[in-house]
Amino acid sequence: MFYFFVLLTVVAAFDIEIHNKYETLERSEFVEYFNSLNLTYKIGVESLSSDHKHCTFMNHDINLPTITHDVSFMALPESFDAREKWSNCPSIRKIYFQNICGSCWMFGTASTATDRNCIHANNYKDLSEQDLSCCTDCYENLCSGGNPTKAFEFWINYGLVSYDCQPYNYYPLMKHRYCSQTCVNGVNYYQDKNYGGRVYKVPSDEHQIKAELVTNGPIEATFVIYDDIMDYTHGVYVHKYGENRGYHSVRIIGYGEEEGVKYWLIANSWGRTRGLNGIYKIKQFQPEIQMEDWLLAPMPKGF
Repeated sequence: MFYFFVLLTVVAAFDIEIHNKYETLERSEFVEYFNSLNLTYKIGVESLSSDHKHCTFMNHDINLPTITHDVSFMALPESFDAREKWSNCPSIRKIYFQNICGSCWMFGTASTATDRNCIHANNYKDLSEQDLSCCTDCYENLCSGGNPTKAFEFWINYGLVSYDCQPYNYYPLMKHRYCSQTCVNGVNYYQDKNYGGRVYKVPSDEHQIKAELVTNGPIEATFVIYDDIMDYTHGVYVHKYGENRGYHSVRIIGYGEEEGVKYWLIANSWGRTRGLNGIYKIKQFQPEIQMEDWLLAPMPKGF
């Protein structure tokens, strides 16, 4: 019975007629056609699909603890935005840009760790995505994807330096030049390290995810992306057309409901020119995209 329900959900979301139009119409014609359908979201003329690189690998073999909240005693708000609750943490408001390198796993890890550091340890330093190039267990070819679970474990075991020490620079990563153990600002690399305390899974349950967001802050999520999300401009994204382009890592920073559709509020790493200034609203529990299947929550050392 469960599998029958999932099949119905998938069919109801993906639309073969829209997909056929996507494959056959000129780009401008298709955008006009799609936006005339009055669906839950709109798309733009400029697509990101040709630039996307597969950037995340899942690893369900790693045994992580699963932390739950007693939601029976929690009055969860109908909508939530971590940028508002923790307005003292500027990192939560930041939108990052991975450029043409498939390094979303680095951003998903470092930015979520940075947010949690600020929320729980009052540490306002941005952690370096670039330093994760030293995590040789995290990837095979760095700009072709990595493993966020192992990346969080690297933060815990080996630490991450600050962004000021090692700012993001995709060019050497694309050229296979990794793991520089020096700081561009002259600070001692090893003394600049910040260490994580633990990482755990968040259950694939609406109330548990919301409770974790409200209590502890942004969550790192890995999900399947299709061509249509790379065309998204605003509204609530529901997968309708396009090919599977692999896994992608982002931060979930909140949730809400728009015209009866519940969504997760996502901070992406495709820059502010994509989505709604870098923010995406993605419909909850779409089986095709698996957003809720592998959610990771890090905590700073001592917490």
